[in-house]
Amino acid sequence: MAKTLADTLLDKGLLSAEQIADIQSKMVIQEESFIAVLTRNHYLDETELALFLAQYLNIPMINLSSKKTDKTVIHLIPESMIREFRVFPLFKVLDSIVLAMVDPLDVRAIQEVESFTSLRVEPVVVTLSELNFTINKWLGTETTIQELIQNLHHQPLDTLQILDEGGIFRHNENLGPINKLAYLIISAAINDNASDIHLEPREKGLDVRFRLDGVLHKIWTLPANLCQALTSSIKILAKMDIVEKRLPLDGSFRIQTESKVIDIRVSSYPMLYGEKIVLRILDQDSMIFDLDHLGMSGDMKRTIKKLTGKNHGIFLVTGPTGSGKTTTLYAALNQLRSIERNIVTIEDPIEYHIPLINQSEVNPKAGLTFARGLRSLLRQDPDIILIGEIRDQETAQIAFQAALTGHLVFSTLHTNDTASSIVRLIDMGIEPYLISSTLLGVLSQRLVRKVCPHCQDVYIPDPELLYKVGLSTEGQYLKGTGCNRCRNTGYKGRTGLFELLVMNDHTKELINRQRFSELEIRESRNEHDFTSILDDGMAKVNDNLTTVEEVFRVVQ
Repeated sequence: MAKTLADTLLDKGLLSAEQIADIQSKMVIQEESFIAVLTRNHYLDETELALFLAQYLNIPMINLSSKKTDKTVIHLIPESMIREFRVFPLFKVLDSIVLAMVDPLDVRAIQEVESFTSLRVEPVVVTLSELNFTINKWLGTETTIQELIQNLHHQPLDTLQILDEGGIFRHNENLGPINKLAYLIISAAINDNASDIHLEPREKGLDVRFRLDGVLHKIWTLPANLCQALTSSIKILAKMDIVEKRLPLDGSFRIQTESKVIDIRVSSYPMLYGEKIVLRILDQDSMIFDLDHLGMSGDMKRTIKKLTGKNHGIFLVTGPTGSGKTTTLYAALNQLRSIERNIVTIEDPIEYHIPLINQSEVNPKAGLTFARGLRSLLRQDPDIILIGEIRDQETAQIAFQAALTGHLVFSTLHTNDTASSIVRLIDMGIEPYLISSTLLGVLSQRLVRKVCPHCQDVYIPDPELLYKVGLSTEGQYLKGTGCNRCRNTGYKGRTGLFELLVMNDHTKELINRQRFSELEIRESRNEHDFTSILDDGMAKVNDNLTTVEEVFRVVQ
């Protein structure tokens, strides 16, 4: 009897029994195939998965970037079908069509294509990133948007789409030109894995910029006459007041793109030439809240799991805005959630929803601040509390008192490193005995871009930079030369840089003395095999995950 796909993956050591069980439970919840869940949640490297499927099914694996595409074959299948089933037609041979697929076991996709084309499908395996790149190359939004703009005339505001309560923004043939333009821009950003879209009115146009891997990139400049109509379209979708143009506003809506629904959070702010709109893309399915996927060393993960497994105390994550603090805290909570624990959060705002966790958000206009919310949450019989951010003395004092009285508390703090967080807490008025007796540890982090795997090449970094960090000038280092997949930046994706301060007897003694400096805290932590963020960055440079220049960009 032939082994199943899951059994074969288990036998080859590519997946563990726990991972397979997790995938199978998600298949029921997400109503997706085994391969779809495995791919979406990044259990395996995509190239490793494609190689395995090719061997398992005895079919070819191809590199789409090296294959010529027959333009006449592309139009044999509708774009909607290509995007829905994540397939791409390569060429036609007699009564067969060769179809690039991430999941060659997707029987429904094969049947739909065969029924529509009256051709027999011959599947070949490709990686998801190559498939997405090829689809966007041949069916992307660039040409569509330019054609739309050329044909666009004045669009009355009363024809803009207004969503019903709880409605979802979907593409359909009845969309007006302005709504279609908004949909195409958002879809392009989602396909590029952008985290934010910036619509910025200028004197002679509307700049569209995407934040990719933490860095803004200018994508288009649209005609100035589209600015007001596009802004109004998005504000209507987000249920914001289109008449109010003098004050900042916030809103949100949901968009259906391909096979999933994505939350969009919208913020407007009045500028010189009109309202600037920023759209935050919150893709629930793309986020992996798992300490194993953040880029930490094995020793650090084990230490954090030990610290956060305690019954009481406070664990802090520090770093600048956009450094991934919330993701790290969610990952820590994710491993602790269970039906037997009451885990509550107070956030600003809630970005991602996690099952079995009671999440709430502040509402300053209604008087619900972090401090007031935290006081009330303590009467909700919590076991674990997550506070989005400790911003003031009152919140800090309640948090530390809660940790002292038997609660496990997680929070973030805006400081540059682990040592300065201790000084910051003292400055906020927290008693030294509270810090030394309740603080479990402080994690400081940054995010760096990873070298693009599609265009990486050997290079020689600046010798002066190598000398500063003690790296050898004779080592072999990689950087991306720039390609279409990384928008010619040389980087694709991000990973974390971390330093972890665990409270030890020497550090506690320093704090209880009440007279100490950041330098003394740093010296105290360095006595215990401490790895700084810079050290972690250089380790990742040695592993060719990133570059010296990128580490210095975020650390200095």
